[in-house]
Parts: sequence; C-alpha cells; structure tokens
Amino acid sequence: MVEENKELINSKLTLEEEIEYKSEMKLQLISFVMMIILTIIAFVAVASDFISPLFKALFVLVMAGIQFVFQLYVFMHLGQKNHEFPTIAIWTGFVVALLCIVSLAALIW
Repeated sequence: MVEENKELINSKLTLEEEIEYKSEMKLQLISFVMMIILTIIAFVAVASDFISPLFKALFVLVMAGIQFVFQLYVFMHLGQKNHEFPTIAIWTGFVVALLCIVSLAALIW
C-alpha cells in the first residue's frame, strides 16, 4: 500500500498529458476573461441612458444566453469527447424547462 502511494505521488504527467493540461487551462482562462468582458458589456448597456429599455432587456437576454452556452461547453466540459450522455441530459432538461415556461405563459395569457 505504501509503495502504491509512492508511485502515485512520484508519477509525472507524460508530455502529451502536460500539453493537454496546459491547453485546457489556457481555454479555461480565456473563457473566464470572456465571461467577465461580456458581463461588463451588459452592465454598461444597462447603465447607459441613450439605449431604449426594450433594447436593453433584449441585449441582456442575448448576453445571458451566450454566457449560458459558453459555461456549459467550457466549464461543464460538454464540448469534450465522451461527454455525449451528460450533453444530451442537460439539453433535454433545458428543452423540458423551456416547454414548461412556454406552456405556463400560454396558460396565463
């Protein structure tokens, strides 16, 4: 047991794993910075007085949608290989939630 733990501690990443790790970290950092920029743009749009309220609302919803998809594919790793089942499950849940919202909205109006 002790020897197995030593092997795990002393094991190093192969060159291919290290390149993949660095690539993943770079993608995570770029995506995080893009999320911050999109959030700042949305805040500036809402704070500005020369944009109509309707356009502000639509613009913020579009920005939220972009961030939603970004976060699913980057931070939830849905864009990676062998993640088909979680991808299908999350998008199915999204479609069911959307159908419930549309149905309730249709009942109210």
